[in-house]
Amino acid sequence: MQLQANGKILPYPSPKSLLMMKITVVLILAVCLQVQAHTYAQSITLKVSNSPLEYVLTQLKKQSGYQFFYKDAALRNTKPVTLEVNNRPFEEVLNLALKDQPLNWSIVKKTVVILEKEPVTVTADTTPHKQEASGTPQPLSGTLLDNAGKPVAGAAVALAPVMRYTATDNNGIFSFNDVPPGNYTLVITHITYTRLNQRVKITNGAVNLQLTMAPYTDEQKEVEVLSTGYQTKSKATTTGAASVVGAKELASNPSSNLMERLEGIRPGVLFDNRNNRIQIRGVNGMNPTLASVMPLIVIDGFPAMDQNLTKIPLNEPDRNPNNGSQPLATGNTYLSNYNPNDIESITFLKDAAAAAIWGSRAANGVIVIETKKGKKGATAVNVGATYSISNPANFNNIDAMSNSEYIDLEKELFNGNFTPDPTTGWRYQEISEAMNWMFRAKRGEISATQRDSALAVLGNRSNRGQLKDLLLQRAVTQQYNLSMSGGGENSTYYISGNYTRNAPVFKSNYGESYFITSNTTHDFLQKRLTLGTNLNYTYSKSQVNTAAVNALSYGGTGLRPYDMLKDENGDLIYRGVSYTKKVSDSFQRMGYLPWTYNPVDELKYNNNISTRNAIRARLSLRGKITDWLTAEVSGQLQRSNEVLDYLQNKNSYAMRDLLNSATTINTSTNKLVYGIPLGGIYKTVNIIGEDYALRGQLNVDKYFKVHHLSMIAGTEIRQSKVTGNSMTQYGYDEDVSSSVVVNPTVPYNVLGGGTASLGSKDNLIYRNRNRYLSYYTTGDYSWKNKYFLSGSLRFDDANLIGVDRKRRAQPLWSVGARWDVTAEPFMQQVNMINRLGLRLTYGVGGNTPGQTSQTYTTINVGSTDLYTQLPYGTISVPGNHMLGWETTKSINLGIDAALLNDRISFTFDVYTKNTKDLLYSLPYNSTYGWNYLTFNAATLKGHGLEFGITGIPVKTKDWRWTSTFNFSYNTNKITDNRFPRNISLELKGAYSGYPIDGIWAYQWAGLDSVGQSQIFDSTGKVLNSTTTTTNTKFLAYQGRTTAPYFGAFINNLQYRNFNLLVRVTYYMGHVFRKQDITAGHYPVSGYFTGMLNTSKALANRWRQAGDEAITNVPGIRKINSTSIDWYSNSDLNIRNASHVRLQQITLGYTFPQSLLGKTNLFKSITANATVSNLGIIWRANHDGIDPDYVLTNQYTNLPPSANYTFNLNFSF
Repeated sequence: MQLQANGKILPYPSPKSLLMMKITVVLILAVCLQVQAHTYAQSITLKVSNSPLEYVLTQLKKQSGYQFFYKDAALRNTKPVTLEVNNRPFEEVLNLALKDQPLNWSIVKKTVVILEKEPVTVTADTTPHKQEASGTPQPLSGTLLDNAGKPVAGAAVALAPVMRYTATDNNGIFSFNDVPPGNYTLVITHITYTRLNQRVKITNGAVNLQLTMAPYTDEQKEVEVLSTGYQTKSKATTTGAASVVGAKELASNPSSNLMERLEGIRPGVLFDNRNNRIQIRGVNGMNPTLASVMPLIVIDGFPAMDQNLTKIPLNEPDRNPNNGSQPLATGNTYLSNYNPNDIESITFLKDAAAAAIWGSRAANGVIVIETKKGKKGATAVNVGATYSISNPANFNNIDAMSNSEYIDLEKELFNGNFTPDPTTGWRYQEISEAMNWMFRAKRGEISATQRDSALAVLGNRSNRGQLKDLLLQRAVTQQYNLSMSGGGENSTYYISGNYTRNAPVFKSNYGESYFITSNTTHDFLQKRLTLGTNLNYTYSKSQVNTAAVNALSYGGTGLRPYDMLKDENGDLIYRGVSYTKKVSDSFQRMGYLPWTYNPVDELKYNNNISTRNAIRARLSLRGKITDWLTAEVSGQLQRSNEVLDYLQNKNSYAMRDLLNSATTINTSTNKLVYGIPLGGIYKTVNIIGEDYALRGQLNVDKYFKVHHLSMIAGTEIRQSKVTGNSMTQYGYDEDVSSSVVVNPTVPYNVLGGGTASLGSKDNLIYRNRNRYLSYYTTGDYSWKNKYFLSGSLRFDDANLIGVDRKRRAQPLWSVGARWDVTAEPFMQQVNMINRLGLRLTYGVGGNTPGQTSQTYTTINVGSTDLYTQLPYGTISVPGNHMLGWETTKSINLGIDAALLNDRISFTFDVYTKNTKDLLYSLPYNSTYGWNYLTFNAATLKGHGLEFGITGIPVKTKDWRWTSTFNFSYNTNKITDNRFPRNISLELKGAYSGYPIDGIWAYQWAGLDSVGQSQIFDSTGKVLNSTTTTTNTKFLAYQGRTTAPYFGAFINNLQYRNFNLLVRVTYYMGHVFRKQDITAGHYPVSGYFTGMLNTSKALANRWRQAGDEAITNVPGIRKINSTSIDWYSNSDLNIRNASHVRLQQITLGYTFPQSLLGKTNLFKSITANATVSNLGIIWRANHDGIDPDYVLTNQYTNLPPSANYTFNLNFSF
């Protein structure tokens, strides 16, 4: 049986995949049957004695699945609770717990709203309420509606002055029985509506009212909970620096790229979407681009096997998954490794107190992802669809020469004899159409007038329309999501599926992914035992084709501004590349394969297809030993299988060029001799990843009157294993899937003389396995819920082969304190401050040496020695048994505050970090056989601050404006004196006293009299590129390449059911190097072919003596590689990278319940329209360059166009 989608045959699942799918179906069916078999009644079993009310509410939340909304201050004056119940209804137990407390409460659906009892002030009647002398008590009832006529449920209703209380039911109805005649005031409060005072007079009959409340969003929120991966904590009581992004905030940006959703919304976290990198409070390594300095990503309590939120497929297959090089071109397809719709929260752990518990790589910060879980109650179904579209980048934004300016450059090359006449030898490569006209005139085939006329035609011809129509397309992304969640008394479930497809701007490229998730919980033995399962399956597929990128780039296959793809008849135009078209046609007549090129044909060939199947399964079992002690055993297995297929088709130009080059003519028989078998080359790479972890943990949560102790202790083992292998088949026939056996080491004759070989680069196997054994504990203590202490300790051991155990195993620890100032008696009368907390932490984090260092000796085994006839070997790299962990000590001081009834809230953190024993490759005595070896050699110091403030300038009946401003600052410098600053500096390097991401440049001294570069040395002397040796050159520090200041300004404006979100990000204080002219694409030798550098700067190049006074661009006549190096890497091209970017504008609408209620089908419907990637609204440089996309003279590095997204979500 064949599975097909869109007319294409899909690969049949492997037996293991089928087995896992069957298990998934069984699990989902079992959950649904169990849920169906239970009612939704909630029974509570609880025994507490003099316990704080907050603890009791926590236990009720765990057992019932209800959520609780309240302010911390509301529980400050509550009394301890003594209670013992067994299998009693939830509301009955809640009544007992809140009895005689200074609180009002109500239930809205599955949420308990708890408010402080407010003193009732009746302003409408200043005289005492006068009771009637006689009369029969009467019933008082009413219906509470909102402005749309929808019932308001869960409102607290107080009858003053007798102070009787009740609450509205789901229909908005409330009632008081037996109210004596007299004058009263109804005081009605609700968490989402403004307070209502209503005077009422009771006489001799029943009173029934219809009242209306105006919508109003109070700042009473559920206690914000963050997850460390090992446990959940209240953010209001944690000592560490951490921030949380919830599902609602994450959904405010509908992008399928999780990186784009998160950019700028929390201080201290830097997202580099262009290069697919994340930094939390800078880096703690000598190479800021390595994966080892990226934050650790944790999902559902265990380190994720995919340590990137987003994957960008590579152009070439690689058996080593750690070689995740970033694409040189923008506009590629991308694949999210996680379904954003499945994420409940993302927590960023930033300081040691928050992150040290994770051990290895925790020094770089930790990103903890928690997926959604089911909630007890009726089944909820959510359906979402998202469609986004954007045009290809605008050609008008390319900072390139015009056609006439480009032809003028070719004229100068022609006059300088940079390009020989291709008719003088058959081995010459093809030249441009403009140069062909010049050579024809030089040979006398045409007149100068005819040449100039032809060049004028080329100068007015543009291929941009054909490039756009034939090689580019609109980028389209589609997302479809379906989820179901719910639960009964003893179980919950969350099941979801997602399909995403992304087609980028380059034709013949795409990416698609499928996600299936099932999360369940099951309670046994009267809720004393809880079993949790998490199962996720991901299938992704991508195709990368570089034909369009190659056509838009420099080099032999790049199209000049006047090179058309089709002629006036609509036929494809074929050009020579390796040889002129005339020579190529002659070879074809001799039996060679066609040797001409057109990029439109290449869209069908040389596709790199990556297919990946991944499964993540987690199982946990938690047992309740006592009311305050639980034990938990959990484990997670992750497994992935990625297959990369790269077929160089026989008809592709790359394959035809290789085959023809390896084909010669037998002079005796006059027949072709093929050095490489006819056919294609089929490369396959198979990467299998496996990661398992097993953990045992004890959890303590104990209250002792005014004391609270929360503590965990456990041990875990973990193994991460990756295996990769590759295979290449030559002479591959696509029709019958056959190939020819080839010895790649045997040389073959090549056209034009000489020999070559394919080279033995195949059948290599990559294997890597890391094992960890850890012991850990963390504890939190509070007194009177206002003084908090925390501490953590972790001992990690890793399989660092060849390393002493004392350096292999590393203890990591942290301590912290928090003071809730608003809990102090002297703050009770300070009404303007609602919350004020101070935090202080200190701790040690670390990174293992990892795979970039050599802890053991490797030997290369050679063949047989010529004299001894014995096999021999050589030491490739010696092992260093002294290598150990990189460790980072950090101090963090933080403030959390809320003012003016939570209308203003802010956080402020300042921190320092000191890292030692950083791995670095240092010069070594070359007489031992190696020039450089890796040591724990460097030290690094960093510091920074973070500030985030949220305000609500407007909050009325219909309007609400929320504004958030995030600011971050981070810097670092190397403090090791083994990295001195001297005259032999490199353009980028590590030097004492400077940041690790510093950039250096030559000091420009202008052009000399022949148009070549000059620079200053350290004494101010001018150096000439044609006479000066490079060992006297001098480089000056220019600044950092990473923005030390960054953040965002986010505004959310709500008007009734409409919502407008605007997000602006900014990056300040860094620099970039303008790269309009580089040595690789400049005619620095006597011969140059292919598409030239089209940079606009070249139009202003030096051409004749005296031009050095008006230009800084080197001339061509006396050009040399040193001159181009000095120019391109001088301070002349350093620019300020500061800029402000408009990232997102979203307009949303939520359909009113008054409309949905008529259908009896939908619980909610929301519609959103988003415009993203709106570009820079301010920049410091005056060149018009986007600092994130510097190579603006190449189409493949232009900033992305504005993206338009439409999103619909339905809840049933």
